[in-house]
Amino acid sequence: MKSENVEQLVKTPFWNSFQVGQEINSKMIEFAGANVSAALNFVVKLSSVRSPVDFTDVVASHARDNFKLLTEEIDQISTIIRNSSTGEKSAGRPLGS
Repeated sequence: MKSENVEQLVKTPFWNSFQVGQEINSKMIEFAGANVSAALNFVVKLSSVRSPVDFTDVVASHARDNFKLLTEEIDQISTIIRNSSTGEKSAGRPLGS
């Protein structure tokens, strides 16, 4: 491809959508890792439960942490989509920061 053709391709809406799709895809992979880690931590904590009170504490803590993680994930995807409409690059902050 000639360099002018590449420059023209980069300016197209298709290219922007492609880049946004790649960014969302890599975020989803990051989210999957964070979610698997949270699930494994939950199992480890659950295995140490010795009473009904411990059980409710572990479940409540996991639910609270999971909701916080989900909120961060939604916020990051929303930021990527919002920035794509303005042409900005997202900050690319890691999950949980």
